[in-house]
Amino acid sequence: MYRLLGVGLARGLLRAAGRQRGGRPARLPPGPVRGRVDVPPRLGVPRGRGPGLLPLLAALAWSSRPAAAERERERERRGEGEAAAEDAAAEAEAEIIQLLKRAKLCIMKDELEEAELILHDALRLAFKSDNKKAITYTYDLMANVAFIRGQLENVSKSLGNAVST
Repeated sequence: MYRLLGVGLARGLLRAAGRQRGGRPARLPPGPVRGRVDVPPRLGVPRGRGPGLLPLLAALAWSSRPAAAERERERERRGEGEAAAEDAAAEAEAEIIQLLKRAKLCIMKDELEEAELILHDALRLAFKSDNKKAITYTYDLMANVAFIRGQLENVSKSLGNAVST
């Protein structure tokens, strides 16, 4: 690797790395000061013919399958009622995220009235799904909109609500 770098850079890296094993100072092997050096091919398995990453990927896939199967079995044990509730919560969270993205886009376009209406919808949905993070983030965005509009009283109200949740 050091032969692919410039000599000055290689020496600097070796200095930064400190000492080698055994307490000896790190040294750059002899080589030409300027120019390229032919690097001998790697010993062992020639490139392109070895197993490469395939065994590693197979082991990873094999070890991760039981976890997915275990999650599926756990979901079946809990029952369909809880699974439906989780799906509804995930759907509500996705809707909140969509509304917040739309509000941020409106803020960037300087459509503050539209952004405020969208933020109120997102806040209503966040309270309905009892999503504390979404409530806090929505109040924070509402405070930003109020600050941009110059409504400092609303800024303090929104930030107070964000802190209290």
